[in-house]
Amino acid sequence: QLSYRPQGQSTNWLRVNIGTTGTYRLTNLIQQTRYELQLLPFNAAGFGRVATDIITVTTGTSPPANAPTNVQAYLTGNDKVKLTWSKIAIPAGAVAVGYRISFWIYDNSIAVTRNFGDVNEANINGLSRYFTYSFRINAFTEGGDGPFSTTVTKYTNLPVPDTVSNLVASEPVKSRIVVQWIAPTVSNGNILHYKINYTVLNIEGLPGPYISNRTAASETLFTFYNMKTGIYRFTVTAHNANGYGVPTTIQYQAAGIGPSSPTNLKADTIGQTSIQFSWVADENPSEGFIIQRKLLASTDPHQNTTDLLAPTVRSYTVTGLEPATTYAFHVVALSGNIFSVPSNQVNATTKSVTAPQTPFYQEIWFIALVSSVGGLLVILILVCFIRSGRKKNAGKPNGRYIAHNEPEKKPEIPPLPVDEPEEKPVRPPLPEESHYSDDHFRHSDVDVDSLDSMDQYADLPHLSKFNEDGSFIGEYGEMKAARSNADLNSFMGDYGDARYDAVPSYHGGNSYAPTLRSSRPGSPASTINPNNSAFSTFV
Repeated sequence: QLSYRPQGQSTNWLRVNIGTTGTYRLTNLIQQTRYELQLLPFNAAGFGRVATDIITVTTGTSPPANAPTNVQAYLTGNDKVKLTWSKIAIPAGAVAVGYRISFWIYDNSIAVTRNFGDVNEANINGLSRYFTYSFRINAFTEGGDGPFSTTVTKYTNLPVPDTVSNLVASEPVKSRIVVQWIAPTVSNGNILHYKINYTVLNIEGLPGPYISNRTAASETLFTFYNMKTGIYRFTVTAHNANGYGVPTTIQYQAAGIGPSSPTNLKADTIGQTSIQFSWVADENPSEGFIIQRKLLASTDPHQNTTDLLAPTVRSYTVTGLEPATTYAFHVVALSGNIFSVPSNQVNATTKSVTAPQTPFYQEIWFIALVSSVGGLLVILILVCFIRSGRKKNAGKPNGRYIAHNEPEKKPEIPPLPVDEPEEKPVRPPLPEESHYSDDHFRHSDVDVDSLDSMDQYADLPHLSKFNEDGSFIGEYGEMKAARSNADLNSFMGDYGDARYDAVPSYHGGNSYAPTLRSSRPGSPASTINPNNSAFSTFV
């Protein structure tokens, strides 16, 4: 479907279905006008949701395509010819339309031309008497000349009357029509009578058969009786001794015998295939109303859209229309088999078919999104299960052999206990002016209570030493017995002399080594063995 409209105007889009051939010639456009155009695909299910981009194009100016019709030539003087014709339809958008009259006597190659404006009659003066002249007319615009009309001839002798003036019609009494006029100013002799022809226009505005009447003499009034309702076209022509002159035509709408014309037709509701109309009528016709339609772009006459509607109906919905199509509608009344004058014409365009809206969860993009997210979730779950299984099987043998590449699971190491702050031992100061020597040592000078266990076992005589693994050698030796038998104040007597311990001390090997000990309270204890090996024990 092709949609088009003049650019920059707020008018609705005009639409036409152009088939599937891929080409289309769009006609009846306004010349020198910029248009917007857009295509929308459709099929039996409806119109697509996406149209093409809007493109713009500017029409040019072309010459008229048609020639004037009904060309007539009247000799209104011995040297003057009046030409009349039916004008062409003005090309849409044409800046100017004119008519060019060409005439000649012998050969059109030497024709004389006269240009006129947008008129339907013209006088050619200055002709020679007693010659036969040929005439033809063509329309022209700024785009060029249109085709020529048919050629008419006129012999310049015996002129006829010119046109009458002030031709009018009236209906003083319903169904009685009076037509009157003023005699022509150029009669070219006496007027013998007048011919009055009339026709009733049909619904399309086209003339029907002509009915001819004539006056008895040169009177300038004629009355018609029992005229039906309708639009009439009256033509009056004066007649003298040389013949009928130039005709004059008017158009008149008579109430006549029949229903009055409906008025104020309007489209209330427009759908895709239906339009609801309403109208006004001053009286109820004896038979009823008929709504007629045609395609707006068509030259065909209106056709009955509805059957005969009841005389009291003032609203009706027309159905069976095509979507996105522009129609022209009017309504007529019918009484006594006489149609009224059509109402005003209403042009209406039905709505386009829109595709049904699909819920978003049924859209392809949503289904694809959900599928993608679901697939990712499944993959993530599988990865989590695989990694969890690997952690559980870490360090376990798989079959006969242990997988060395798997990290060995180490036992958790409990936290170390918090060390309690170690109380620094308080040692008494050395007695003033006390002098100890290796040769003189008295037990009374030692505050045994102030010594810790290492001092007691390391610095005092007769005490055992520690093995490398922390066990005692000799389990206190004689110290155990001495402490149980002697008073602490006379502990082991005088240590001033060098002496041998009674307990063996093993250092390095299993040899028995008498030990020469010399120590001082609160100082390192030195042990010297005969092998000249020495070690110091610090407490």
